[in-house]
Amino acid sequence: MKPNFSYTPFFMVAYPATFLYFKSLVLNIKRYNFKEILHFILPIFVGSINQINNNYNFLGDYSSLIFLIFFILFSLFYTFSSFVLLKKQIWNQNSKIGLIDKQNNLIYKWTLILFSITFIVTLRNYFSIYYEFHHERFLAGKNFLWISGLLWIIIFLYLLCNPDIFLGFNALYKKIELQKNKTFSLLEVWILNHDVEINNKQDELLKEKIVPDLLNNLKEIENLVLFKKCFRNQKITQKEIAENLNIPKSHVNFIFKYHSKISFNEFKKIIRVYDAINLIESGYLKLNTLNALAEKVGFSSYNPFFTSFKEITGLNPHQYIKELQFK
Repeated sequence: MKPNFSYTPFFMVAYPATFLYFKSLVLNIKRYNFKEILHFILPIFVGSINQINNNYNFLGDYSSLIFLIFFILFSLFYTFSSFVLLKKQIWNQNSKIGLIDKQNNLIYKWTLILFSITFIVTLRNYFSIYYEFHHERFLAGKNFLWISGLLWIIIFLYLLCNPDIFLGFNALYKKIELQKNKTFSLLEVWILNHDVEINNKQDELLKEKIVPDLLNNLKEIENLVLFKKCFRNQKITQKEIAENLNIPKSHVNFIFKYHSKISFNEFKKIIRVYDAINLIESGYLKLNTLNALAEKVGFSSYNPFFTSFKEITGLNPHQYIKELQFK
């Protein structure tokens, strides 16, 4: 008696569903495009034909082999597509900005673990099918099912221990929005601890002057960059920041050296991109171009704006605009 390849019609949809999940993670899309349903039509159709054939055997003696080959090719196609997508868009993505790079690493680890487990489960399916065909005892791939169960338990435990993986590439932007009504809007940037390690005696002397008024200076810097939009000035320097705050330039240098997780240049990038996001979401591009937006927020031209936007949000400006259409 020949074993029948009898996976349910819904088994194979797990592969395009996983691929689309990775795609939505890469593009930071909150909703699927209706066109994505096309990915599910073929596996459901073939799976349904397979189920009907198991009852009536209208496709003949080679039907099981045909369906088996289809399953292997179909699963390989989406597994390989997921690998190429992740390798190109996430696994090779590095940011010069430490705070953003830390977030990227969370996404990297999560997708690597999820893809690895998906790949191992696929190998288990292949081995189970081979084993069942070889022993003429077909159980729809249910042999060694405990392996898949164990792997998904690992995924569940990983999620419990690392909830930050759901923040995504726009975590900093979202946190700024959430913290606007709190003491500091840029709490993720500042180091509020007064007991920072000082590198030299000159900075030790500066510390005594700066620490008593540190929190106030940080609030004033936030007000200057978030509300007065000082970074829209392309050539603004730390000296001009100090002049606006009516404090010595050395104080501003000290703040970004010891009380900021990122450098002054990185800080400017983040604030300018944050400013651009606000303008995009308020409809600025209805009457203006992306080039005009880049210059508006303080970039010298579109190219550095494009690079910085992608570096910080994980999306280029066009992708971000497209994403807004799905919200």
